[in-house]
Amino acid sequence: MRDAIVLSALCPPSLEMDAIDARRRKEKASQACQTSWSQPPPSPMQSESGLYYDERPTLEGGEGGAGGKADYGGEGGVGQGTLLNLTDAAAFKAVKGGIGGVGGEGITKGGTGGLGEATKLNHMIIMLGSKNRTVVLPPLSIADFCKKYRLSPAIQKILEEEEYALASSLLELSDEDLKDLKFKRGQIAEVKRALREYLAGQNVETVL
Repeated sequence: MRDAIVLSALCPPSLEMDAIDARRRKEKASQACQTSWSQPPPSPMQSESGLYYDERPTLEGGEGGAGGKADYGGEGGVGQGTLLNLTDAAAFKAVKGGIGGVGGEGITKGGTGGLGEATKLNHMIIMLGSKNRTVVLPPLSIADFCKKYRLSPAIQKILEEEEYALASSLLELSDEDLKDLKFKRGQIAEVKRALREYLAGQNVETVL
């Protein structure tokens, strides 16, 4: 009792209340800290706001090299764009083109920056009507395919030189593949026409 009387005598009521409030705030802060640590950390897929992260990768094009330093600075290199099948685009959260290189430093004149190419979206020459459908086609040689569906000898020659054996293997090609084989625009259109007729004869629906 003596200690309590002495304490109350030494400490004015206002200071006692301040000390009690400070002690309570400290206890609340300690409890809040314990609560935050006792809760499980957020999932790597989920942010604190409840939004989910997109784990799909970003597809980026190439980056051109910097131009050389000289009296007249060299040009920056070309940042090549990617070539992507349209059906594969959904596998990426973002698709970016190339980034041109920085122009070189020059005493008289600096070099120009390089060109950043855009991404080229590619697609198969024929798209089936149903993506979830497995199509089994009877064997048909390239020679018989070209004859039956009235393709020119020039088209047949290119396909046979590239060792395509069956007509069904052409369904794996894209427009870019045919261009790489040096097909002309009219020839590409003819191959597509023949494939559509071939698939229609097998009751396989295609998308124009």
